[in-house]
Amino acid sequence: MVFFSDTLRAEIHRAVKELQASPYMVYTWTTGAALGIQKLLWETPGASDLLIGGYTSYSKTETQRRLGRKVASFTSFPTVIGMANVAYLRGLEDVSHAGSLAPVIGAAASCAVETVHERRGEDKIYLASAKVGGEISIAKVGFKKGAHSREEQGLICDLLVLNAICTAAGVNQVRLPKTWAIESAEHLRTLESEEVELATELHNQSQQIKGMLERHDMIFISPEGKVTSLIDSFSPQDSVLFSGSFNPLHHGHEHVAEAGALETGKQVTFELSTSNADKDGSDLEEVIKRSYQMLGKWGVIVSLGNPRFVDKCQAYPKGTEFLLGADTLSRLLQSETSWAESEEELNKQLQAMSERNARLHILNRREGKEVVRLKDVLEALKERSLPNYLLAKDLCNELAGIVNISSSELRKSLT
Repeated sequence: MVFFSDTLRAEIHRAVKELQASPYMVYTWTTGAALGIQKLLWETPGASDLLIGGYTSYSKTETQRRLGRKVASFTSFPTVIGMANVAYLRGLEDVSHAGSLAPVIGAAASCAVETVHERRGEDKIYLASAKVGGEISIAKVGFKKGAHSREEQGLICDLLVLNAICTAAGVNQVRLPKTWAIESAEHLRTLESEEVELATELHNQSQQIKGMLERHDMIFISPEGKVTSLIDSFSPQDSVLFSGSFNPLHHGHEHVAEAGALETGKQVTFELSTSNADKDGSDLEEVIKRSYQMLGKWGVIVSLGNPRFVDKCQAYPKGTEFLLGADTLSRLLQSETSWAESEEELNKQLQAMSERNARLHILNRREGKEVVRLKDVLEALKERSLPNYLLAKDLCNELAGIVNISSSELRKSLT
């Protein structure tokens, strides 16, 4: 079937060449109809300058396995944003293993198109792209029922994903033929040039978070984006807490979360705060943006305070468990710092954490050519203060693995 005209194919080739010339590399995750996006990116010579890889999950079970959670609606913004975030992390991991930290775009599509079964609702595609630091773009595109065959809808979906990637990379989109039966829908505007414009801010999500924080100091955002008060949502029996600035989130954080979930048998909840004990605080707008990095895969708590772990232990229910890197633990156990002014103050903090039945699960962390290990951090503390060493030793548990990337390294590579 000839569906893409020669003129359209020339436009596709132009867009892909411009993407190849950009600094970005791309990893895709699609479910079904947009399977051809990798072919579109591959057909133009020079694909290795652009395409990292791609993933397809056709069954609902496989999509849920990759997202690490149960999915209420597979063709929806929370699902496709989670897919884009996961695609971004996979792409980032691949380029870092190759010795590069090229900027990555994670592009995703979840589609409901023509089928042999009678299906309620419109034919549609949800699109999302994810870049560093929670920069998310989304769109929903509807098709007029019966206007295109299943194969034609698949080709249109391929092109819409390409245009989503173009938007994320700052490349001019491919103009869509006006004869195509595409309808404007939520978060979408079809311009005279027939470009699909993706919303660059999740306005509704941001307003919900701000509104809830006017009434509560801590709120919980579910993987589906539902915003609730913390008291209604967090239980130490079900969740282990992963606190940090996540500026930006990277695959090393993902590995910590996976190791913590495996060790504890609990789901991981991230925590972002506007206050930080040893880093500059962040304004609320920036914290909200960073929360988008977890959307679709993990729950996240947004807090207006509690910068130190002793503060967190007092704020959260008794028995709360935490995940952290050995480098963070090393700073936590220092005296005469923003964490503790003296060994005596550190002792009081460790005793308070112990009385709250806190548990710190530690993953070793590579810094340059050295590895910061839990045992070395504790040994250094032992030389300074035996009582503090004994308290810290009882609080800590070592997780398997080593984190090989840092947020600061990633930020430096992008400047």
